[in-house]
Amino acid sequence: DEILTALRAALTGKEATSVLREKEKVHVLVHLDTGGEPVEKALRNLLLPSRKRSGEGSVSAAGELVPLSRLASFEVRRVPAALYRLNGRREVTVLCEIEGNLPAVVGEVRRGLEKLELPAGVTWRLSGQYPVLIKTAKDLISTFLLAAFLILTILALQFRSLLLPLAVLASIPLSIGGALLALRLFGQGLDVSVAMGFLTLFGVSVNNGIILVDFRNRGIAKGVEPLEALRAAVSARLRPVLMTSLTTVAALIPSAVSGGAGSKVFQPFSIAVAGGLLVGTAGTLVVLPALLALRSRMTAKVDPPFRPQ
Repeated sequence: DEILTALRAALTGKEATSVLREKEKVHVLVHLDTGGEPVEKALRNLLLPSRKRSGEGSVSAAGELVPLSRLASFEVRRVPAALYRLNGRREVTVLCEIEGNLPAVVGEVRRGLEKLELPAGVTWRLSGQYPVLIKTAKDLISTFLLAAFLILTILALQFRSLLLPLAVLASIPLSIGGALLALRLFGQGLDVSVAMGFLTLFGVSVNNGIILVDFRNRGIAKGVEPLEALRAAVSARLRPVLMTSLTTVAALIPSAVSGGAGSKVFQPFSIAVAGGLLVGTAGTLVVLPALLALRSRMTAKVDPPFRPQ
């Protein structure tokens, strides 16, 4: 106990007295002056008063000062500065800030940790934003499927057909692909704001397709041939669809390239929506008419029109 008390006083200091300064009590601490030497060497040479013990094993005469190295052995060990526990077990948290794609960085970290040979009883676990992102992604997938089902149901009731809604929904994968390509080009990862952009693309892509199909159906109802009605619909709706998509993309460019406050939230959203709109518009004006033309030709072969002799 005496050695421990001496070490504590040497390292952390011991109150020797106190003085009053401006009606405030100031404690005066004294501690070991290493004189520029390493702490371990200074502690080895720390002088402590010895006590004479009866019988064998007496160290020296009473009152003699002896160095601490004669009373104790020294061993240098690395220990943590503080101990933290989680659920009753010791744990160490490693924090980091990343730039770019969070899932890609997590994959590299996971592969590096799997290569480590950890001692028995030592485990690792990833926490922070990544588990939250995975849970959010699962919830958003369910939301996407529900949105697609509701859109398909509403369009099937509106057009009284199942093939036409499927043709309209064909532009959604193209929009999502364009958004992913734009995110890859700009080095952005997947997060909640990108998922919100995907949901936005669902409505915009379907809206353009509905306008095109509705214009075609109106022409067929007036007695125009399906292919002619399709050509008229594409010709008539080309400029409005292009103007709507291009003006939306132009409005998203400032937030997509800015790096100011809030850019981490709005920049991925803007990039995803802009890239999806560009590719989705091409899908609406090229892929959707091609699918409708293919359907019209298949219908004509199965049920050719009646022509009186």
